[in-house]
Amino acid sequence: MTKHYTTVSQPKNFQKFTDQYGIVRISTHPVRTIKKDGKEQKVNYGDNIVNIQTEKPLTPTSNDLDKRYEQFITKDIAADDYKPWAESSNLEQAMAKHLYYMVHVMDVLKPGSAQNNEFKGALAYLEKASSTEWIPPVPQTATDESLLTVFNDTKPYWKELMNAYEQNPNSKKITAIYQKAHDQTNRLIIATNLVFSKNMEKRLAE
Repeated sequence: MTKHYTTVSQPKNFQKFTDQYGIVRISTHPVRTIKKDGKEQKVNYGDNIVNIQTEKPLTPTSNDLDKRYEQFITKDIAADDYKPWAESSNLEQAMAKHLYYMVHVMDVLKPGSAQNNEFKGALAYLEKASSTEWIPPVPQTATDESLLTVFNDTKPYWKELMNAYEQNPNSKKITAIYQKAHDQTNRLIIATNLVFSKNMEKRLAE
C-alpha cells in the first residue's frame, strides 16, 4: 500500500513494533527511553497523549474512534482524499482524540459559563493538556513535525486560560484570553485536518 508520508529513521531495536507504514506503535508501556545526540530522553510511542510518569492516557479509552476521525473530514472534500485511520501516524491519532474533547472543553469554558462540576472538569483537562508532564507521541513523519509545532504553540494559550480562571474567574480579562485560546485551538484543528488529507500540499497551495 502506498505511504502518504515520509517516515523518519527509527531506533533499530524498535523494528518489531514498526507497522507496514513505517510507524512504531507501542500500546503497552508506550513511554520508552531512547538515546538522541548522546543523551537519554523519554518519548511516547503510543497513539495518545500520556502522563510521562504513569503512562496514563489523557483521553479516555473508547471504541468510538470513528467520531474522532469524522470531525476532521471536511464536507466539501471527498472522503477518499483523507488517509484511512490505520495509515495515520500516532501523533495524528492522538490529536484527533485530544481535540475531540478540547472542542467540548472550550465550549464549557466560555466566559460567563456556570462554574459547576463540568466547568471544573474542563479546567482539570486543560491543566493536563497544557502541562509538560503530559507528552504527545513522538514525531515519526515529516508532517508530524509541523503538527507538533502547532500543538506546542497552542499549549501556552491553554495554560494562560487555565491560570486566569483559577486566579479570578470573574476577571474582565478572561474574554480576551479565552478568544486567543479558542483561535489557537482552531488553528490546531485546521492543522490536524490538513495532515489527515492525502493532498495537503495541493490544499495549502490553493
